[in-house]
Amino acid sequence: ATPDTNVICAGTNADYTINIGSVAGFTNLVTLAASGNPGASTAVFSTNPVTPPGSSTLTIGNTAGAAGGSYMVTISGTADGSAGHSLDVVLDVIAGTPASPTLVAPADGATDLPPRPDFEWSAVAGADAYTLEVDDNADFSSPEIFATGLSGTTYTPTIDLAEFTTYYWRVASENLCGTGVVSTVFSFTTQRLLPFEDGFESGDTSLWSATVP
Repeated sequence: ATPDTNVICAGTNADYTINIGSVAGFTNLVTLAASGNPGASTAVFSTNPVTPPGSSTLTIGNTAGAAGGSYMVTISGTADGSAGHSLDVVLDVIAGTPASPTLVAPADGATDLPPRPDFEWSAVAGADAYTLEVDDNADFSSPEIFATGLSGTTYTPTIDLAEFTTYYWRVASENLCGTGVVSTVFSFTTQRLLPFEDGFESGDTSLWSATVP
């Protein structure tokens, strides 16, 4: 059977291709059956019985009510003149989109942050990736940072944010079923950078001058 493991979002079908071989010219009809699929789901073969050598597609459907988890599905074949054969495949069901992450840092209302603050949020069970948005508008209409597909729970910007500016940030988690509800929104303010200018040069200082107001 291929694949040996299928991962689906609850409500979608899972298909397996079942190949039935023939040993020593065996051609008796092989009747296929499946067990171990989620309760209330269906297991239907496109062709059943099958004359070997041949193939059939097993479709596990009606999975909307399936609980999330891993299921071991046993596929068996029986025929006159044979003791029968069976094999196991795995069906992993994801029950829905993941929960919202909890924002950790920067803390809500934090001030005097560097232009490239480190962002951190909590891991969410069942999440495959995260999306981080940072914007100086509370409606996130034009985010300065929009980082998707983040596998971890931390992020350090590769660009400087503007100084002495209030920013808003949020995170959403994702999996095969889609994007979950975004987190609550935190805000922070970057530090005011003091100007510094060094115009001195080494060498002859006889031409230096200064004007004192």
